[in-house]
Amino acid sequence: GEHLVGALSAAGFSVYLWEHRGDPEAIPPETATRVDVDAIVAHDLPAALAAAAADAGFPKAMIVGHGLGGQVALIGAGQDAGA
Repeated sequence: GEHLVGALSAAGFSVYLWEHRGDPEAIPPETATRVDVDAIVAHDLPAALAAAAADAGFPKAMIVGHGLGGQVALIGAGQDAGA
């Protein structure tokens, strides 16, 4: 079957894969004092959404999450984290 990233891209969406500060592949911010869901929602999510929107040339970005990413998206939406 087709992967979600490929399907979204084929449908004309700019797709970005995000690695938050708790991801082993990510480089955390130099000033990061915490690696927890609260810090990810408060700092990483708004920064990622703003960067994706700016890069794609749109005023806002949408997020699709799975697992922790889905939880972060729901928490962020409840806190209006720039979504």
